[in-house]
Amino acid sequence: MSRVGILSLLLLAHVLAMIPFTQHLRERPAVIKLGYLPSAKVMKLAAPEFSPLLAQLAVTRVLIYYGSLFQQNPALIQRPPEVFNMFKTIERAVQLDPYNMDAYYFAQATFTWEIGRAKDVNQLLKHGIKYRVWDWQLPYYVGFNAAYFLQDYATAATYMKQAAEISGYPFFSRLAARYLSDAGQTDIAIAYLEAMIKEAKDETIRELYLQRLEPLLEARRIEPLVERFRKEHGRLPIDIAELVQAKLLEHAPNDYLGREFVITQQGRVVLKRNPLPMEKIDNQ
Repeated sequence: MSRVGILSLLLLAHVLAMIPFTQHLRERPAVIKLGYLPSAKVMKLAAPEFSPLLAQLAVTRVLIYYGSLFQQNPALIQRPPEVFNMFKTIERAVQLDPYNMDAYYFAQATFTWEIGRAKDVNQLLKHGIKYRVWDWQLPYYVGFNAAYFLQDYATAATYMKQAAEISGYPFFSRLAARYLSDAGQTDIAIAYLEAMIKEAKDETIRELYLQRLEPLLEARRIEPLVERFRKEHGRLPIDIAELVQAKLLEHAPNDYLGREFVITQQGRVVLKRNPLPMEKIDNQ
């Protein structure tokens, strides 16, 4: 049998194995493992003609793994998610196929908020921008991450202008101007999440964005109360509890993971974040 024939059979066997594997992951407790993926260089040498398919299989594998974790109650998860392996698998997927949008979309959805690796995600997205030259979404993601997570407003404005030029949407030019002035971050994040929810194709990712939108809507509701407190007392409240004591707020809210809201020195209301570590996790 020829080399291509053997590789075709192996890939078919892998695809067929994914069906029971998907069901197995759904039924297992949260002590599940993603495991290790060979380097993109090795896989390209073994089967260069199958690089796009191997990339998509890698992304699908991560989606199944992450989806099975996401369906669990966070309090019942017995093992931390394999953050390093997830990221390396996605990274290798785009090395195999730099045009694979699912990989960039997943990285943007999962490694920026709770995991707190917006800088790493932006490097991945910039790699994609070199190839997907027609795609306004990648510079849009880079611009949003630069402004919202990294407070790098000059970079944010540059990439939003690029998104505007590619798409022809003046909305991105207006965002570029707002990023340069560091204005309305909460509203910008809400607009971003609402757009991502509309675009979401995977239900797990859509639900993830919905859960991130809820605390931002709550923050937008609370921020005017912070400003009211400042006007009445000549200073910002120390914390949310002080707003409750002043009877401006009924109770201190939490997000779906039980995290508390805090008030920044600028009077913004944000979630208290404890990002997941990015170091390699032992899979033995």
